[in-house]
Amino acid sequence: MSGPFSVGELMVKIRKSDGPVFDGCQIWKNGFGMSFGCSSAEFGMNNNRQFMQVNHYSGLSAIGKTWNATLIEPQVRSANAGRHKPSVPSPPRPLAADQKIGLGSCFAVSSDGYLVTNNHVIEGAKLIYVRTSKGEALPASVVAAAPSTDLAILKIDVRNMPYLSFASSKNVSLGEKVFTIGYPLAHMLGTDPKYTEGVVSSKSGLGGEAVTFQITVPIQPGNSGGPLVNQQGQVVGVITSTASSIAFFRESGNMPQNINWAVKSDYASLLLDEIPSRTPAKGRKEAIKNTEEAICMVLTKR
Repeated sequence: MSGPFSVGELMVKIRKSDGPVFDGCQIWKNGFGMSFGCSSAEFGMNNNRQFMQVNHYSGLSAIGKTWNATLIEPQVRSANAGRHKPSVPSPPRPLAADQKIGLGSCFAVSSDGYLVTNNHVIEGAKLIYVRTSKGEALPASVVAAAPSTDLAILKIDVRNMPYLSFASSKNVSLGEKVFTIGYPLAHMLGTDPKYTEGVVSSKSGLGGEAVTFQITVPIQPGNSGGPLVNQQGQVVGVITSTASSIAFFRESGNMPQNINWAVKSDYASLLLDEIPSRTPAKGRKEAIKNTEEAICMVLTKR
């Protein structure tokens, strides 16, 4: 294993389904097995990244179990594309066996389809698509990326999309209750969104760096790019990484206990020209409902 991160490579054998056409694109079934591999990835917020493991899902080899996710072959524009509607996707083509597929989470920040995720979720992807909470599978383009803070902005062609608003990360308190909803380990846990909660355990990241919060919210591969949300339903961060058990054990002789990180919302807002506001949720139930409607699954082909 090389590099500061332990990140798996998702090897998926993809076969065409006998199912119907979905949103103008053909449905595909993936065979997901249980053998893991490792590779490496990097992003540069500080020099302590050997202790951090990014949490997009990218690591199974396709032998055995079947996972019924819908995969499309969209036409995706380059990362320096401008802010306009994504180009119309080409007709789907059969995907080759042993295709590398990455999985992560994202969330809408406007009604016209601007989405926030992690840069490591989409970095190096030849094709990207997003599955919304309504089950629509849409091609996505990258309109902004900030590797130094591990953030990216995607765009899908949609209208009237439920979205989340930001709260300034400067106003987050130590011990504040927060939660996330995302798509962890979808090959095992299913493709329904999953809720986890915790608190902000530190207002700074590993080694005291200023870009991230340390949080106790449990996260797994696939949670990367999901929102960190306060009790008013406002985004205060973007889920990005968890403590690397191997690195912590080598350094301290102890296993890390629920140490995770989220990039602060103020860094995400810098990538957006406009930040639509939304009335804060009236309670926990409404905050969770609003978040569930705004989060999406990201799938990438490399």
